[in-house]
Order: sequence, then C-alpha cells, then structure tokens
Amino acid sequence: MANPERTAPPSRNSTGIPTQRGSAWDAGGSSRDNPVMHRSGTQLAGASSCYGGRTRRSGKIALVAMLLLLFMVILIGLIGNTGHVTSQKMETQNAVDAVAFSQAMWRARALNTITASNHLMGEATALCVIQEAWGGPELRLGLKANTNENRQLDTLIRLAAKNAPMGRYPSPYVPAGLTGVDDQLIRFVTDRTSPEDSEEQAAFATLYDARMTLKRRLFEMLAAKWVANFLFLVPPPIGYGTAVIGYGVHIVSTARIVLIGKEWLLLEVIEKYAKVAAPVHEQVFQNQLIPTLQEFALEIAGVDAESGQSEASESLIARASQDALEQSGERQQTTVAVYPASDEFQLPVEVEPEPELTNFNGSYPSGWGEDTSSPIAALGDQLSNAQRELSKALSRTSARMQQLREAVAQLDELESELRDRIDANEAAPAIMAEMKSELIRVEEARAEVELQLEELEKNVNEISQQRSELDTVLSQAGALGSENLSLDHIPQQMNPDLERVTQWTRATTPNVDALRAPLLGLLKKHLTISQAAKHFEKWTNRYTLVRTWALRSGQRLEPSGAQSASWRKQADPWFMLVMRGTYREQLPHKGSESWTGSDSAGRNTAEDLFTLVAASHREYEPLFSTIVYPQPQTQGLVTFAQAIVYNANPQSPSSGSANAQAQVGWDTLNWDAKQAVNEWGATAEVQATSWPWELLSGIDNPPAVRLNWQPKLVPLTARRLEQAEQVAPGDGWNDAMREALSLAIEHSELIRH
Repeated sequence: MANPERTAPPSRNSTGIPTQRGSAWDAGGSSRDNPVMHRSGTQLAGASSCYGGRTRRSGKIALVAMLLLLFMVILIGLIGNTGHVTSQKMETQNAVDAVAFSQAMWRARALNTITASNHLMGEATALCVIQEAWGGPELRLGLKANTNENRQLDTLIRLAAKNAPMGRYPSPYVPAGLTGVDDQLIRFVTDRTSPEDSEEQAAFATLYDARMTLKRRLFEMLAAKWVANFLFLVPPPIGYGTAVIGYGVHIVSTARIVLIGKEWLLLEVIEKYAKVAAPVHEQVFQNQLIPTLQEFALEIAGVDAESGQSEASESLIARASQDALEQSGERQQTTVAVYPASDEFQLPVEVEPEPELTNFNGSYPSGWGEDTSSPIAALGDQLSNAQRELSKALSRTSARMQQLREAVAQLDELESELRDRIDANEAAPAIMAEMKSELIRVEEARAEVELQLEELEKNVNEISQQRSELDTVLSQAGALGSENLSLDHIPQQMNPDLERVTQWTRATTPNVDALRAPLLGLLKKHLTISQAAKHFEKWTNRYTLVRTWALRSGQRLEPSGAQSASWRKQADPWFMLVMRGTYREQLPHKGSESWTGSDSAGRNTAEDLFTLVAASHREYEPLFSTIVYPQPQTQGLVTFAQAIVYNANPQSPSSGSANAQAQVGWDTLNWDAKQAVNEWGATAEVQATSWPWELLSGIDNPPAVRLNWQPKLVPLTARRLEQAEQVAPGDGWNDAMREALSLAIEHSELIRH
C-alpha cells in the first residue's frame, strides 16, 4: 500500500498550480530530477507518473489536428490551383483580346491609309484640272489655230475702230483735238487685241472664251461710239440734246475700252503662267505622284495593278499583321492564331471598274455650261442706249423735216399768191412795191427753209447709210458662234452622267471647289468684262470629268496635226479603291451595297468582310498534384475573341442630293459630316480675293476628311466559329484550338450573346 504521505493530494499555490508538499521538490530539490517544471521551479500538473493517463489523452487531440491540417493543405492547394488557373486564363484571354484587336487595328489602319491615298490622288487630280482649265490641253501640246470666229471679230473691230473716235464726222459739237486723242487710245487697244494680221491662238478653254468675250465687248463699245457719232450729225437745235447724250456714251464706252485693254493684259500674264506650269503639273502630279499613290494603295490592299484581282498574301497589311501576330505570341507566351489568316484576309475593297468606251450621244448634265454666243446688239447697254437715242433723234428730225416741208409748201402758196397779185397789177404802186418786197422775203425764207431741209435730209441720209453699214456689221458679229478648239477635244467616248458619280470624281470635285474659290473671287474682281470667272468655272467642271475619265481609261490626248489632236490609249488604266460591292453592272451604288442590308444575307456578308476571330493556347500545369486535382481538359487553356473593323462616321446614304454628296461613313473617302461636300455640277463656291498673294492663304473652308476606321472587340458568333473550324491544319490552329472550337460551337450559347 502506498505511503499516504506520498499519495496525498498536492496542494496548490497562489497561481493554482499544484505542488507536492513534503517532497524533495518542496524541500528545494533540483529541477533536473523532473523534466517538466514550471517556470518558477514547481512541477506542472499531470507531470508525475501517477498522472500518466492525461498524457495519453493529449495524443487523441493530435490526431484531430493532423486531420485538420490535412484538410487545410488540400484547401490551400485547391485555392492555389484555382488562382493559378484563373490567372492563366485571364492572361490567355487578354492575349487573345490583344491579338484580335491588333489584327483589326492593322486592317483599320489599312483602310484609313487607302482613304488617305484616295484623297491625295483627288487633290493631285484637282491641281491638274485647275491648271488645264486655263489654256486647255492645246496649250500643253503646242497646238495653234486662228479660228474663223477670231478672224471675223478682228475684222469687225478694226472696221468699227475707224468710225468710233469721237467726232469722226465733222460736227459743230466736237472740237478737233478730242478726235485725235480718242483715236490714239482706240488704236492702242485694238492693235493689242486685234492686230492687222490676225494671229493664231495658242491658249484655248478659259483663256480663249475670255478673250473672245473681250473682243465682243470691245466691238460693242466701238459700235456704241460709232452710233454716238451719229448723234453729233443731228443739226441744232435738235442736236443739242443728242450731242449731250453722245458725249455720255463716248465717255462710258471709252472707260470700258480702257478696262478691256487692262483685262487683255492680265489674260496674257495668265497665259504665260499656264504655259510654264502646264508641263510641271503634267509630269509631277499626273505622271509621278498619282501613279505612286495608286501603287501604294494597291500594295496596302494586296491588289494586282494589271488584273485588278486581290492577292492578300502579297499585301503590306498581310506582312504587318503576321509580324504583329508573331510578336503577340512571343510576348504573351502563348500560341495564337487568327481567322481569316493574315495572308488570306482580304480588305473589303476593290478597284473601281474602267469606263466603258462607247460614243456618247446624249445631252450633257447640268453644270457642263453653255458655249453659245448672244447677238452683239443684245449685249451692250451703251450700244442699245445710243441706238435708242439715235432713233429718237431721227424721229424728231423727221418731224422737223416734215414741218419744214409744210413750211415750204405754205411759202410756195404765199409766193404764188403774191405773184398772181403782182401780175394782175391791180393795186396801187405803193402796195405793189410792198408786195414785191414781201415776195422777196418769202423767196428768201423758202430758200432758207429748203436749205435746212436739204441739210437735214443729207444728215439723215448719211446717218441711214452709216447705220445700215453698222447693222450689217452687227449682224455679222451676232452670227458668230464659239469655235473654241478645246470643244473639239472633249472625248466623245466619255459618258458624263456616269463619270460624275465615280469615286475619283467625287474625290476630286471638292478639292477643285476649294482651289478655285479664291481664284474665282480674284477673276470676278479683276476680270469682270471678260467673264473669266464664268468661263473658268465651266472649264474646271468639264476637265474634272475629262481628266478623271482619262486616268481611269488610260486614254491620252495626242497631237495629230498643227491644230488637232485625238484620244489614244497610251497607258494602263489607273484605279481608285472603293468598298466591295459598290458597283453593280458598272453602276455605282455607294451606301447601298449588299452588306448594308438588314436581312440575314446582308448581315452575313458584313460579318465576312469586317470581322475576324482569334484564338490563343497556352499549356497548363497545376501548381499541385494532378492526381489530387485532375485537369478538366488535357489540352491546356484555349480562349477566343472576335473583333470588327468599322467606321464611326455617320452612315446616311439618303442624305445625298444633286448638289451634295451623301454621308457615307463606311467608304474610302470619309468626308467630315460637319460640312456639306459638293457633288459635281453644284454651284461653285466663290471666296472674296483682291490680290494674287491672297491665294496662298485664301482657302478658308477646305474639304475636311475624318479618317475614322476603327477596331472594336465584339461578342463571338457561332457562324464565325464554324468558319474557323474549317481552317486547314497548316493555318496556325493546333489540335487544342480545334478541340476547344468544337466545344465552343457545341455550347455556343454559353460564350456568345
């Protein structure tokens, strides 16, 4: 039996820790004898051998802790693997989003580049049009001609110039000195415009029409002065009023003749400029800049210049897209692929078809302009006023002559009566003497009246004779039609109704409007009489169509004689790229292409043209054991993304009119919708310009362009995934991508809207 002293329950100290009284510990024994000691040197509860059961009970608690620890390890592994796969999935999705966006970005850049090239080609063409409108292609080709119109006008001007100087016929109203001064001024102008030997014209188009207009106006003023001289033939007192009117006509007409001389000199300056600049524009802008821009645009789009067929693998955009695809895979450490592949994706553009070379027999559209000349007599206010006053003066003269004839008749009766009375000798001698004296006075009065009547008849006959000669001259001048040589060189195979709505014309017309606006303002201010602004607008409109037709058809004007030329095909046709489907049966339908339709066929076509699908694949290894955490798929991580290339400009095909181009954003022109853009044939814009140097800064409202093709990520579509599944094995799509594609198509409702 155990010693009660040894088995006595331990007492507890103030801390509640049991102590063994009477033991060696209590006596201050060493703590080495017991390995479990309180920090103060006391023995811990349950440390003696008699409390060994408590030590076995703590072993059961350790087993639960082990199970809990195992659970925590599994949970940590699950969380770690979940975070790892989520991170890898996000990186892979980001990678495929970046690939899809970058591939669409390259295609958007390509469309913006093509649009910019189209505009640069239009601007270069506009510069050529502005240049050629001055003197026509004849000035560039060195053609010369002395037209019948020019010769007859010169003859008529020289004839009128002989009779136009003030006081050409002796008149009491005009001092002799004025006649000489007026004659010198008239000779100076007429010798410049209409020399004795009529010269050949080297410049046609605007310059020819402006010069012929000046010659008509000059003849008109000379004819007015000719008629004004008739007014000086009316004797006093009737002639006093007509003489005043005659002076007024002479003053106004002389001032106009001076202005005509000034405008003629300005036209000569313009001709010299046009002659020097013509070959520069032809060689630099047409033969070098335009084909270079076209070649660059075709290279971007991968279109063969000879056949007009697309070769996507040869395009600059294909190489750039492929480089971007490879760099994206390397940086993201993923395998990436895209459908359509970089070397198979064709931009949604095509070349504009060549014009049909068939003879045009219809009427020209509005904006082409007129070439008919109005009769001279109906053109000049001064001439009309002078003729009207002359008619009034002749009427008054005729009335005066009638009065004089009646007076002569009355005097004849009075003379006859006096003679009869004198012959009868019935009156007193004093009365007889008075009657004879009266008879003498009657005879003198009759002689004076007859003299006045004779002078009036002479003046009237002279006026009638000169007027008849003038009327003959006027009729000859009024019958003259325009013989501008440029009219003979308008291509007969050009259909203006079709050419005016081509992409090239629509790219050129707004630039022509902007370039000629300050020029028209300058012409309207300084070349008013010649109507140069009207002629320049007409010929710039015409040569806009002619030049674009020539570039698109390859036709060039070649000299075939000293004053003739003919159209021959000298070069390959040049193209401007348009959106695919714009032309149907050679007719443009911009804004109404098949892919703009809301039906399923239209949507599918738009999807094929403007969207792409990208895929990325990355091998996946979990952080912890694949036995405990099996992978849901053995092919790694595969993600997909779809992007679209679109234009953010307004798309409103119905907004177009005869004078303004429609707002068509999905296009290769992209005019800024903030301002209306003129269609060919619209009324030309005119900008107020006073001095030539203002032309350098005179374009206040240039045609604005908004390059707005952009990429955008869009939800995946099952149709595009199905198309990608059909891709050949060698197009970068590995087995993992194909397996994921099959699953995505099977469960497409989970990944698309």
